[in-house]
Amino acid sequence: MVRTVADQFAEVLANAGVERIYGIVGDSLNGLADAIRRQGKIEWIYVRHEQVAAFAAGAEAHLTGLLAVCAGSCGTGNLHLIDGLFECQRSSIPVLAVAARIPPAEIGSSYLQEPHPQTRFQECSHHCELVSGAHQLPRAGEAAIREGVGRRGVSLVLIPGDVASPLALNAPLPKASGLLPSTPVVAPSQKDLDRPPVSKERGLLRERGHRIRSEFASAFNLVSGAAVRTESSDVETALNDFVDLRHAHVVLAMPDRDKLVDAAEYLRNLGWAINSSRLHQMKINLIISADTLPLETERCWLLGLVAKDLVTNAGRHACFFGTREGKISIELTWEGSFVHCAVSDNGPRRARARPVRGLRIAHNLARSLGGRIGHWFDDEGTSFVVTFPFTERELQEVRTRGPRYASAQH
Repeated sequence: MVRTVADQFAEVLANAGVERIYGIVGDSLNGLADAIRRQGKIEWIYVRHEQVAAFAAGAEAHLTGLLAVCAGSCGTGNLHLIDGLFECQRSSIPVLAVAARIPPAEIGSSYLQEPHPQTRFQECSHHCELVSGAHQLPRAGEAAIREGVGRRGVSLVLIPGDVASPLALNAPLPKASGLLPSTPVVAPSQKDLDRPPVSKERGLLRERGHRIRSEFASAFNLVSGAAVRTESSDVETALNDFVDLRHAHVVLAMPDRDKLVDAAEYLRNLGWAINSSRLHQMKINLIISADTLPLETERCWLLGLVAKDLVTNAGRHACFFGTREGKISIELTWEGSFVHCAVSDNGPRRARARPVRGLRIAHNLARSLGGRIGHWFDDEGTSFVVTFPFTERELQEVRTRGPRYASAQH
C-alpha cells in the first residue's frame, strides 16, 4: 500500500495509543485529516476554536495520564493553541500539538500567515521541531512523543501542508513498546527506608511548632500594622523586641532533616536570639565559647532546648545586684567520646530562688540525649554542666575533622 507522509505520521500516533485528535479540519491540515479518515483508528474531534482543542487535549491527558493530541492549521490557527498549551506545560501533562506550517518555499517571503511558530512556542513546550521533508518521519514523530511523555509536558511537531501529501519513505515504524518511555519510579533511598518512622508524638510536636510560628507571624502583622499608624518610640521598641522574640522561637524550631550540623554555630545563633529578646533588657551579658562539634540535627536541637532553659533560669533566678555586672556564659567542649555544655552565671547563691519546673524539663531533655546535668553553687555564682555521649556517627565525624575552637561574645 502506498503511504503518504501524513499516513505514516498517523500510524506513529496510533502506535503511541492516541485515540483522539482535537482540532479544526481544513487548509494545511487537510492532508493529516484525510490520513486519519483513511486509517480509521483515531477519531477526529471537531471544535469551533483551536484554543478549545488545546484545552480539551489537556483535559484528556489530565484524566487519563496518557498522551493527548491537538492540531492547528498554519498561521493564526496554531497560534490559537498557545493558551491551552501553556496550561498543559505548567501542569506537567503530556500533550502533542500538531501545528501546520506554510509551504517551505514561502518561508522568509513575508507570507500572509508566517508567524514563526518555532520561536513563539518555545516557552510552552519541551520540544518543538519542524518536519521539512519525508526523510524526517517517522523519527521526528517518535522524538516528539518521547519528549512529551518522558518529560511530562508539551511537544510540538510543525508540518507544512505540502509536506504531508508526498509519498513517505519506506522506513520501519516504531513499535508501541519502544515508542512510549516507561514512567519513572521514584523510590526513597535505603537510608530513608532504614530510618524509624516519626512517632505520633513527634508529629504532633512538629504540628504544634508550625502552628505557633503561624501565630507569631499573624501577631507580628497586627503589631506592625499598629506601629505604622503611630509615631510612639515605645511602640517601635516593643515591635523590635517582638521580632527578636520571634527569631528566638524560629531558632528553636524542631528540625525536619537528619544531618550533621555544627553545634557551636547553632548555640551562637541561639545565644544571639536569647540575648536580643531577653537578656539585654535585664542588663545581663551573655558570653559563648564553643568548640566546633558535629551533632545530629535533632540532638543539637535538644541541646539548644537545654541551654535555653538553663540560660533563662539563670537570668530569672540569679539575682544580679550592686556593682557586679550580670554575666551568663555558655561553654561547649568535648573530651573523649563525651560532650560537655556548661551554663554558668555570677549571681550569688544566697539571693537565688528555688526554680523547679524549668530545671525538671532540662533534666528530662538531657536524659533524652543519654546524659545528665550536674550543678554546683557558691558565692561566685552557679554552674550547670550537661554531659552526654556522642553517637557513633558523630564520633566518627569528630575523629575525621578534629576540633576547631571558636568563641563569640554577645
